[in-house]
Amino acid sequence: MGGLHIANARGFGGDEFASLGEARLELDLWLMLWGHLQIEELSGSEVHLRLQTHKNGSNNWAFGQQQRKRPMRISLYLPETIACSRCSTSSAYR
Repeated sequence: MGGLHIANARGFGGDEFASLGEARLELDLWLMLWGHLQIEELSGSEVHLRLQTHKNGSNNWAFGQQQRKRPMRISLYLPETIACSRCSTSSAYR
């Protein structure tokens, strides 16, 4: 996947919350059939996050919780390493 841009939330400065030049995600599809999500590889390049917090405590990275009718049950196994090249984060307090 590549060239992904995520717009910033209303009321926060700047055009983008995040951008991603390229990403690679490798999953074990056999385990997914049994309700287990095992990530074999997670890597990215040119990843940029722009985290902002207002004086009232609101921020642009905490998203509202949606209520589900039935809880989703899935096992998640993360890779031993997560690689990222040419990545940055910036933060601002307003």
